[in-house]
Amino acid sequence: LLNSAHKLSKENIDAVRLLKSSGIKVVLCTGRPLSGVVPYFKELSLDENSFAILNNGCSTFHTGSWELQSYHDIKSDDLAFLEKLTVDYPGIYMTLTTSDHYYVIGDTVPKIVQDDADLVFDTVYPIQLSKFTQNPEPVFKVMYVGNPSQMDIFQPFASQQLSQKFNTVRSQPYLFEVLPQGISKATGLQKLAKDLAISPENIMGIGDQLNDLEMLKYVGLGVAMGNAPEIVKKSSNLITDTNDKNGVAKIIAYILLSLIHISEPTRLDVI
Repeated sequence: LLNSAHKLSKENIDAVRLLKSSGIKVVLCTGRPLSGVVPYFKELSLDENSFAILNNGCSTFHTGSWELQSYHDIKSDDLAFLEKLTVDYPGIYMTLTTSDHYYVIGDTVPKIVQDDADLVFDTVYPIQLSKFTQNPEPVFKVMYVGNPSQMDIFQPFASQQLSQKFNTVRSQPYLFEVLPQGISKATGLQKLAKDLAISPENIMGIGDQLNDLEMLKYVGLGVAMGNAPEIVKKSSNLITDTNDKNGVAKIIAYILLSLIHISEPTRLDVI
């Protein structure tokens, strides 16, 4: 939805607003925390009587009051184990995402961590794990942040250690995320669709990263952005243009034009 400058284009804004006016429910389903979603939600003028699936499916918020509706968290007892994985990997920083805070375990905030937080309009707070666990907040996800070349070395090691108890995803070259077992964008969307009595075949999903894979396989129509990795494109039904060439607006126009010419009552309820 955002271009390389992390901005919404006028074309994408107009297209999403057209979906809303057409009666199609628009749900932002993202790896971002709340702070990184609300500004774009307002810019898009989306329906306040809707929902947003955040933190890669770990939390769902009602968009009227931005009240937390449901969540999955990583238990405090597991955090010490997750921290130990970084001992032999200097330059890999463990961060915690809660409902209201973005923490990094340590005494200072590394620039690469704050740079990531800047993308979601948040501030990182350094904290020792022993202090955090004294008054723990629900941790939606743990993110390991580091230089991509360092992450290429760390990820295989960590994945082997985590595979039995957690779900993991390399959501960005510099981000390796740890989620509660079995949780993804797909599970968050699946629960919401069930609550809204909408079947998967009436949902279109658009994505461009590895954390979109499960979602694109779950929905009736999975659309990969033109800038997506090949594995994402191969897992999708359609491929649109890139995020810098208004790929979202183009696929929305294509779908709405197609729906106009469909004589059957089948329609998309959620995108």
